[in-house]
Amino acid sequence: MFVTDEARAHCLGAIRSHIDRKDSLLITANYGCGKTALLKQMKNTSTTVRVRSLGSLYQLLARIAGVKDANPRHKDRYLDYRCEHPATIIIDEAQDLPHAIYPYLKIVMDAGSSIILAGLPELFDALKDRHPDVKSRLTHIKLEPLTEGDMFKLVSDDFDPDAFSIIYGSSFDMREMMSHIKNCRDYIKANNITTVGIDTVMKFIE
Repeated sequence: MFVTDEARAHCLGAIRSHIDRKDSLLITANYGCGKTALLKQMKNTSTTVRVRSLGSLYQLLARIAGVKDANPRHKDRYLDYRCEHPATIIIDEAQDLPHAIYPYLKIVMDAGSSIILAGLPELFDALKDRHPDVKSRLTHIKLEPLTEGDMFKLVSDDFDPDAFSIIYGSSFDMREMMSHIKNCRDYIKANNITTVGIDTVMKFIE
């Protein structure tokens, strides 16, 4: 679920602007802040390549080149193809990438591709410490969790404000918060209750 607030709308606009300019971007946030949902808002085009971050070096290069059946002998061929055919390359969970891939990503960026990396805050530190040349090519956007006020706007029709405050304070993970919200709504529906109160919330918050 993609929840739009001012920060996420700005981030989405920044991603699109960077793609239009063929620039590259680093998006970092903690678990559950909406990185994956944000990337799903980007429309696929004929030059969009979404790359799964886990795999060996040759498999990753094949995915970047848009090749399904990877061959370890063709690493240079994959690199050459992507350099000759620039694209928008989107990599989620980029903290899982092997460090050996970054020199190749730098070459691909310099050849004209726009690379969007999204991952945990530790990714920024890893790039700063081990790959400063790659980091210097990336504009960094830090995605913050939704504020309590922004989240409450989504549930104000059937949640008591104090009850929601308990949910919000229980976790910084938006995914976990949405799970609590769903559980509470299912409960009041099953029990013919109109509003989620503190008693209902406490049934699902440890």
